[in-house]
Amino acid sequence: MSVSTHIRSKGDTAFNIVNSILLVLFMLFTLMPILNILATALSTHSQTVLFWPVKFDLFAVKTVLTEPKFYRAFLVTIIVTVCGTAISVLAMALAAYPLSKKDLPLRRTVMIYFFISMLFSGGMVPNYILMSTLKLTNTLFALILPSAVQVFHLILIKNFFEGLPEALEESARIDGANNLQILFRIIFPISISMLVTVCLFTAVVYWNNYFNALMYISAAHSNLYPLPFYIVNVTEQFRDPNAAIVLGEKFKYEENIKAATIILSMLPIVCTYPFFLKYFTKGVVVGAVKG
Repeated sequence: MSVSTHIRSKGDTAFNIVNSILLVLFMLFTLMPILNILATALSTHSQTVLFWPVKFDLFAVKTVLTEPKFYRAFLVTIIVTVCGTAISVLAMALAAYPLSKKDLPLRRTVMIYFFISMLFSGGMVPNYILMSTLKLTNTLFALILPSAVQVFHLILIKNFFEGLPEALEESARIDGANNLQILFRIIFPISISMLVTVCLFTAVVYWNNYFNALMYISAAHSNLYPLPFYIVNVTEQFRDPNAAIVLGEKFKYEENIKAATIILSMLPIVCTYPFFLKYFTKGVVVGAVKG
């Protein structure tokens, strides 16, 4: 082994050690808030909690699980997330496929339009007027359509499509396939890693979306509130001057109930993530290779 190779090997080893330490520290910093919230949810009231439950108590969890409004908000969020993700990914894929063709007329102009919409927004008032004019306020569509096209995800899909071999499409056209047949029967099946990755990104956006409910759903239609808005309402109910009288025993468990609500609302996404992990890294890396 030459001296330069030996030095390079030692340098690589040192880099891997430092990198591993930094990743572990980053993981711990990421987990600490979650562990604190989980410990609070499983502790009794009036206790200072760090990362382990103090005087284990399931009162807060049981309170959340016996609240009908929680299940209604949970159902709304699931419907919005599933339908929104399907609509969003399909719309972005249908836009990304033609934009991945360098011979598409006005391709650069359309991409500039998308970039501008990613960097600048029309503002809350024009958006609300638009949704109101379309009579979409106080409907589930108000929670889905405003977030349907996410330009960053569209660019990831477009870059992935640009990296696919052109011979696949040429052979399909020789066999008589049209553009839609090529897209759905050839392009989509070999783009599973990218599409699943974008599905996960998009699902997280919809699951955590609070702004759409704030803007387009009125108090008279509270049955359409998603989980993020329900969590805010849980916080607000403890600020009422008469909260101690109205809530009774629950008032003592204010922080515990808030923590339990947050933990239970996180569970579906946290449990879903590992199933998509094998697609996640490959999809992001491949989709970000070309610009």
